[in-house]
Amino acid sequence: MKKTQIEKLKEFREHLNLTPTQFAATLGVSQSLMSKIETGAKPLSPKLITALKRVYNLTPDFLINDKKDYQDSNAPINTDPNKDYVIKRLEQEVITWQSKYDSVMELLTKMIDKQK
Repeated sequence: MKKTQIEKLKEFREHLNLTPTQFAATLGVSQSLMSKIETGAKPLSPKLITALKRVYNLTPDFLINDKKDYQDSNAPINTDPNKDYVIKRLEQEVITWQSKYDSVMELLTKMIDKQK
């Protein structure tokens, strides 16, 4: 029986021993989006397929062709994503969350000052 693209993607993630959150972080997408993709609520986007190629050297052929899977594909599979890329993504997430935190704190300070 032919596996769906979603089944293949989830199987690949599990092969890497990554949670959906960890897998999403390495690909630069949100955990929410990854969850929607794995449940079939959202289709695989060209952006995600490009990220799979860039981070894991996983060709679209893996997701499309029933005769190949990531273990015997002609393209070497990177099961240890580029650490520099992962670190860069995590740093970007920290900066984003720090910015959100700063904005919330600023708003709270203004609200407190207004009540005085």
